Amino acid sequence: MFSGSVLLPGGDATGDCTLRTSDGGSFEAQRAYLATVSPYFAAMFREQFGAQKDVVVSGVSAAVLDALLTYQYTDQLCVNAHNILEVLRAADMLLLEEARKQCLMLLLKTMGINNCLGLATLTRQYYFPNFSDTVFAFLRSNFEEIWQRSEEFPDTPAWLMYDLLSSPELNVEHEENALQAIAKWWTTGAPAAAPDANVLLQLLQCVRIGRCRKEALDQFASRWPLLVERVEYQTAIVQALRIGPCMCTPNKLLIALTEPEKPPQPAPPANMAPNPAVVAGMAVNEAGNPFVAQMAFANVPVLFGQPIQMINGAAPAQEPEPEPEYAPMDLRQAGCEQCGLTNPERWLPRLPSELIFVIGGWSNGQPRDTIETYDPRVDRWFEHKDPNFTPRAYHGVVLFRRRLYVLGGMKLRFYLRSIESYDLDRGQWNHHSPMHVPRAYVAAAALGEHIYAMGGHTGVERTSTVERYSVRTNQWTMVARMMRRRSDGAACAFKGRLYISGGFNGRKVLESVEEYNPSLDSWSLVRPLPYPRCSHRMFGHGGRLYVIGGFDGRRRLHTVLKSDESLPLRWHRVPSLNCARSTFAVATLGDVIYVIGGFNGTSLVATVECYTPGEKHWQKAKSLNGPVSALAGCVLSGINVTRKFSARGALLPPANPQVS
Repeated sequence: MFSGSVLLPGGDATGDCTLRTSDGGSFEAQRAYLATVSPYFAAMFREQFGAQKDVVVSGVSAAVLDALLTYQYTDQLCVNAHNILEVLRAADMLLLEEARKQCLMLLLKTMGINNCLGLATLTRQYYFPNFSDTVFAFLRSNFEEIWQRSEEFPDTPAWLMYDLLSSPELNVEHEENALQAIAKWWTTGAPAAAPDANVLLQLLQCVRIGRCRKEALDQFASRWPLLVERVEYQTAIVQALRIGPCMCTPNKLLIALTEPEKPPQPAPPANMAPNPAVVAGMAVNEAGNPFVAQMAFANVPVLFGQPIQMINGAAPAQEPEPEPEYAPMDLRQAGCEQCGLTNPERWLPRLPSELIFVIGGWSNGQPRDTIETYDPRVDRWFEHKDPNFTPRAYHGVVLFRRRLYVLGGMKLRFYLRSIESYDLDRGQWNHHSPMHVPRAYVAAAALGEHIYAMGGHTGVERTSTVERYSVRTNQWTMVARMMRRRSDGAACAFKGRLYISGGFNGRKVLESVEEYNPSLDSWSLVRPLPYPRCSHRMFGHGGRLYVIGGFDGRRRLHTVLKSDESLPLRWHRVPSLNCARSTFAVATLGDVIYVIGGFNGTSLVATVECYTPGEKHWQKAKSLNGPVSALAGCVLSGINVTRKFSARGALLPPANPQVS
């Protein structure tokens, strides 16, 4: 038998009521206090309900009630993996809101691949909106690892499978992986014992067949022949691929993805454009966005290798119609009621979990206010004009705590000391306290709780000064100077220190590398680069430092260096770029390094190339929409970002736009 009392507020161990449990627990408590923390007890202790003093709390064990009362009086919640769900259920029943919140927070802290599906089932039993949003965001983001590794996956309920697979936010590297997940679940989970053909059909109709690769579908058919022979697979996959998507209401994104791309226009020779930079020339001829859909439906005869069927063999009427507002389609729709063709949503990409974000730069003889984003789901770049962003080139970019900070740079002949940030979750630009001095050709990086701006050109001279920004106080503070003055250097944080390499001191290009120790506020020279370079990029990836491209004072460079994983720094050659370039942007998407735009010594370039560490060559990637140099970039994640800047966000704006 379990019995006892808890220490009441003020140190009093006596109470004016007794709470009992069916398994013999007995607890003294104060009615007035319990009524303030729980509407359940407030109602129980009212005069009109008898003002009970001896209460049996049904459906709650003594151990659980002891944990809840102890938390209410001491703020210490004694739970573990074995009892937390029982405590949560009781807290929800007794309307103990604070205890319920604590349980949910502890569940989220321990959420992982092997328990997230079980947590998702709680959202069907209880109404926990914020908890539900967090759990489902985790499921969608980590779906690939979950369906391949989670021990819970075979027991996933059908409703949860459908909710995940039908979401445009589901993160799958290749769409046919969704097919693999369905096959594994269908053959090893609960449906294997009691198969429901309608459930299988609904799940297969969630697969975006227009994004599946033919060779992958062939491999799937050879691996799962019994599943492929089922009528549900033939209806949802084979027949849908054969007849193609419905186009009764033209879909701007679908048309754009089938329209042949316009190649980026070449930049004019460098001598046709002004040259405000001492080291790197600048020139461009900006190309338009090839995604603007200007073609009639009749001009799109083929879609992903499949003929698009016309209604009655003819194109739609030529009268201009207002563009339809985007609303997510119901993937359960098997076909259009008018023409019987497949829901066009099944030909559209899902939202990427990450995208490359490049901002500003020098284009068409001036700094640009354009943001360009790369959506890996469709392998294309999209342009976004933002009137709230200050046009600038030769600036620094730092991603810090879900904000993208843009600092310094040039705007025509003006050298900037301003800093602004883009809030990834709210979709807003904010201005912050400016730096102490203007800095173009600046190197920037985040370390610990601060953002650092190193060197650059003040408009008067190249400088060795360094200042750091505190996000908490919105203030810049000067710190120790570098040992060498330099502009056009490259910097990053690595193993708790700052490193800056190369640059230009006004007389020569540098090969020196400096290390900053924040605890000592001091710089020291470390092993230099094998040869001088400026206007290059340096970044950490996979536990190593990489140095790419640049200018050595005579020519643009295509060489790439990689450091050892351990300190001190030692440099090694790795495969070189295909195109020598300087003043470009760099970003790492997954394990792939992307080099974007820049200046090749003659003109600006729009070309992009990528490299996976361990491979022997750099690969050509999708080019920017137009040539640009002096730009900066990084990789952004988060559903608010991808909704706005992905292919879907660029071409299918929400029906009721909101700040996202």
